[in-house]
Amino acid sequence: MRKLFILKTLVDIIWILSYPGILVVLIAVPFLFIYSDLSLIPIKLHNETLVITGFLSKLIISVILLSYLLIFYAVFLFRKALSMFIRKKTFDDTVITNFNKIGYLLSLFSIINIVGVFVLNLVSGKLEVSIGLMTAILCLGLFFMVLSEVFKIAKTAKQENELTI
Repeated sequence: MRKLFILKTLVDIIWILSYPGILVVLIAVPFLFIYSDLSLIPIKLHNETLVITGFLSKLIISVILLSYLLIFYAVFLFRKALSMFIRKKTFDDTVITNFNKIGYLLSLFSIINIVGVFVLNLVSGKLEVSIGLMTAILCLGLFFMVLSEVFKIAKTAKQENELTI
């Protein structure tokens, strides 16, 4: 049980520390479209310095930046699921739906980032696909979806067991 409290504490710290990141995202997206010449500002994404060449580049970077809000929401849902675990409501419908939503959010985030960086590289003249952190996050998203299904099966088994004499 102590591990659960440590995990909840760490997730709460991540939750609190992510607020400035949200503020940066919400300020950076309009900033990209307000200023026309962004060639002087180096934008580094996934260990690559990106060159903003036009509206398409600005749009893709904006979508990638806004996709980080999906991670923020996923952490929020994970906090709620951990709170349910602490209250010993392991197989509650809220936990199952939160795990499924977390899976979709993480998968969507990674797909947006993989496709976005690929298109940005294409726009700047490079044909490059990188398999790294975003692929791991995609796998984590799929894991949460599977975990949701496992919890659903376990809940059904628990209910059947409670009805048996």
